[in-house]
Amino acid sequence: ASGAAEALAALAGVNFGLLAIAALTFRLPEPAAPHSLPPAEGRPGGRSAAPGGGESGSGGGAEGGGGLDLAAAQRTPQLWLLAGGTLGLSMAGLPFLSVGKLMMSDLGSAAAAAAVAGGAATGAVGAAAATAAVAGYPQLISSANMGGRLLWGPIGDAAGCGRTLCLVGIALPACLLAGMPLATRALAGGADPETALTLFRAATCVNVGAYAGVPVLLAPATADLFGSADAAAIYQRIGATITFASPLGAAVCTRLRDGAYAQHAAALTELCDEATFAATFGAPPAALEQLL
Repeated sequence: ASGAAEALAALAGVNFGLLAIAALTFRLPEPAAPHSLPPAEGRPGGRSAAPGGGESGSGGGAEGGGGLDLAAAQRTPQLWLLAGGTLGLSMAGLPFLSVGKLMMSDLGSAAAAAAVAGGAATGAVGAAAATAAVAGYPQLISSANMGGRLLWGPIGDAAGCGRTLCLVGIALPACLLAGMPLATRALAGGADPETALTLFRAATCVNVGAYAGVPVLLAPATADLFGSADAAAIYQRIGATITFASPLGAAVCTRLRDGAYAQHAAALTELCDEATFAATFGAPPAALEQLL
């Protein structure tokens, strides 16, 4: 009756069709003729014969390509710093795709209550706006995710993957994660509910958009940092942190949300009369944890 089964079936069909078309249209490039390649000295990262019969070039010392192999990369702090940064940034962005609707529902409910408390003239309009904001939140974060994946690639090509990844990993989350606590404090302090919701949605969009740059920039950044000798294996190790970030970030956000909810519920319970509390909820205040 809800249409969820039909929607999921249609989505599965579209995904299968796109994957099938992509698989059927894969073509290996034609082998290049030897005379069509420029001399080794003229190619980026090309090798030339060095004195003593060896090869020299801009690429480092890994055999078969410049850079470090996986074992050597694992002994450098750069690999672990990049992996930790990828995990942290993914934990900051992925939870909004999974449990962000719960946070937006809490904020929207508070905004609707604040709008109703503000007066009969604007209460209904404010409550309707809060409800619409909650309903459109999944589409909003999906658009931010898609937009980030489309934009960060060209930005990385123009500014360099290292600079762009630094911008994604430090500047944007550090500045805009603060907007979410600011929105909740503004709502709790009696500010305009529409302003608080707008601030929260804007911070979410930029934060999810920043996370979307991680899968786009990680592979070229890995090749730039460690060289092309074993870039695929190094990227697979670092990229695995994104997989762990999804359940770990959702668990951390859920635990923090539940803890804050229990803390405020306990504070409100202390203000209630015990008899009124028991008559309303069917249990004494001492059973608050079971009620939650």
